[in-house]
Amino acid sequence: MFSRKTLVADLLFWVQVVLAFLLSVPQFFRLLENVKGQSLSMQVVMLGFLLLNLSLALGAYRVEPNRNTLQIIAIYIMWAVFVTGNIVAIFWNGLYCWSSNDTVTMFLVGAGVVSILNICMIKGLGLKEASIKGSLAIIFKALPQFMMALKIASEGGAGIPMMTIIVGNIGVTIRIGQLLVAIKKIGWDKNLTWIFLAEVANEISWVIVTMAWFYWFLFL
Repeated sequence: MFSRKTLVADLLFWVQVVLAFLLSVPQFFRLLENVKGQSLSMQVVMLGFLLLNLSLALGAYRVEPNRNTLQIIAIYIMWAVFVTGNIVAIFWNGLYCWSSNDTVTMFLVGAGVVSILNICMIKGLGLKEASIKGSLAIIFKALPQFMMALKIASEGGAGIPMMTIIVGNIGVTIRIGQLLVAIKKIGWDKNLTWIFLAEVANEISWVIVTMAWFYWFLFL
């Protein structure tokens, strides 16, 4: 017999899987035709975010192997595959032009990485520290999405389906719920704590993207 907590965790997991397909499949085919409002730099850095969170999830699993953390690992692997698909689709489209927005995004992320590395040196921390990976994940996700919101405001969001915007918010919220279930079970493990903080930053910045997209959709 599965416990109620296990059933809830399984439900959150499978809902995320379904939402990921609903979001990523239309996005992939839209990118093959239209890349307006999209940001290649954001997709590349997003892949870094997912790999960092995957590393943290693996760290949490090594500390205490359990079904919930294994599901979190599976979610990040799945998203890494989908984002890689988006990057391939953008290149396949052939019409994407690297913009000043991309340059600024990469500059800001690079500056953030340098700052984190300096903190590592000053405090004598290793790159494997959960706090370092988590801080990098926040930078890799929040900054590019702020820049994406600016890009949508300036050139529109035709390359981003409404489904992507809506399901993106739902998916991150559910993932935060999934993390809280795992944290409630095994405690505030430092790896899960930093994944949680990175996903909160993800949702806050995606809400800003959502506001920019709906402003373009309704008024421009």
